[in-house]
Amino acid sequence: MKTLIFGHGKIGDRLITQLKSDYLILKRTETSLPSYAKQVTCDYSEAIPEEAKDYDPDLIIFFPKTNGTTAIDYYQGYLTQIMSIYDLFPRAKKVFISSTRVYGGQTGQVDEETIPKPADEQGEIIKKYEDIILSKSNSTVLRLGGIISEESNYIKSGLIKFSSGEQDNKYINAIHIKDVVSLLLNIIENNKAQPLVNGVMPELMTYSQINIGDSAKNPTNAGVKSLHYNSMDCFQYKSPKDLL
Repeated sequence: MKTLIFGHGKIGDRLITQLKSDYLILKRTETSLPSYAKQVTCDYSEAIPEEAKDYDPDLIIFFPKTNGTTAIDYYQGYLTQIMSIYDLFPRAKKVFISSTRVYGGQTGQVDEETIPKPADEQGEIIKKYEDIILSKSNSTVLRLGGIISEESNYIKSGLIKFSSGEQDNKYINAIHIKDVVSLLLNIIENNKAQPLVNGVMPELMTYSQINIGDSAKNPTNAGVKSLHYNSMDCFQYKSPKDLL
């Protein structure tokens, strides 16, 4: 199998050690990679390099990368090359990484059947990106919550802020990077993968539930669930409590 990765980073580093394939990896900075992974240093948002155009991959994994936080940055990172990918690589299976930011304008519990209502222009751009992909065949949108790793855990800092009154009560829409890789492998190896999957821990909790065991305080954000990938057996980290 031949795999083309756009925007390779920490998730990609872990994935390529578990998915048997040859790889062509597009990234902005050169790093050390295994011998079966060739890398091309480039900014794919400006142009898809000739090496990629000639690669004829069986699988494409697209990690959006932005150069900043403005709407223009998001447009360039998410949208500039989407149609080119479909035009250049019609036969490849495609997995596109997205974000639960599309639910930014909502409260209460949501899932893949909920129509997203973004809260800002950046979220609208992500929703447009998803809508394009969902109109195509042989493609999956993996909509990830906040990623936790051994190096970075925003749940701990969020809990401190909530306890001190610096942060409103919120649902914790998180997933550990190890479970992201497991979910990606499940999608890649499944010939009947769902077109849209929310990637979050199966147990949904708020900061107040962890801090004082009280679920009565109204969360100010959407609580993201998955209808398609929610079995406790599939997750190493099943609950926000597992990450404290």
